[in-house]
Amino acid sequence: MGANRQEVTQQFNAQKLLITDEMKALKDQKKRNGIMVKDARKVLTAAKKVLKNSITDRAYTDKPLRIMLFDIFKKYSITPEQYQGGEFVGNHCRIFMGKLKEICTDISQMLKLVPVERRHRRTATSEVMTDEAIDEKLETFQDLLILADSIYSACNGPAGTLDDNAITSAREVMCIFWRR
Repeated sequence: MGANRQEVTQQFNAQKLLITDEMKALKDQKKRNGIMVKDARKVLTAAKKVLKNSITDRAYTDKPLRIMLFDIFKKYSITPEQYQGGEFVGNHCRIFMGKLKEICTDISQMLKLVPVERRHRRTATSEVMTDEAIDEKLETFQDLLILADSIYSACNGPAGTLDDNAITSAREVMCIFWRR
């Protein structure tokens, strides 16, 4: 019986040693997994920070064009009036016409910031707007605004004050306007 007890004790001690070794191996594995999780969290935190920075520090061209355009108008203290349905009114039009060249230059620079592959013409989706085409369109736009302002100025006199020369001049400007 003593030998049997000694044999059982040896088996028990062997099992205990085996279990202790397995527990040690599991604890080591848990420690390695913990380190891996910490490293993964660091990588995830760094990735979140990069994403957050890329969202908050978006390139100017990532904004919708309408917002970028209103940013340019704000620079010149031109804001659409809500009571007029978002339209520009008297003083804003005068500011716009007074600084037409500068505003159109800013608009041109803004449009040129848009990547070329995203500058599709409305009429042909495969054709893109080049920098030169943008400049040409904005020059035409400036010319049309100046002509429209001339027509308005010629026709905005007090009633009965337009003479034949003023009417002829206004007609000529209107013809030029419609040809543009």
